[in-house]
Amino acid sequence: MKKVNLLRVFTLLLGFTLAFGFSAFKAVKTQGTAIRYVFDGTSSSQSKSAVNYTMLEVNDPEPDCSGSALPCIIEVDGNLQTWLNARTESQILSQASATKD
Repeated sequence: MKKVNLLRVFTLLLGFTLAFGFSAFKAVKTQGTAIRYVFDGTSSSQSKSAVNYTMLEVNDPEPDCSGSALPCIIEVDGNLQTWLNARTESQILSQASATKD
């Protein structure tokens, strides 16, 4: 009799664990869409401030980017200023998708 009760308790615990421990509804992981920004500043020291960037809309023409001294276009997935704060001026320049003089 004791064995039967123990088996019932074990079965109930296993059932609750399976029912509530593994949800059928999983959070969908969405991939963020990178936003492109054009650097409007004139020196590398200005590259750390979000006020020196303009969002590049999908239908906007590509800016004239030639040279290698300054970032021209950067792609950011998330908050621009947070992205800039996490990088040095040289990292911003190296991670830019286009550069200019």
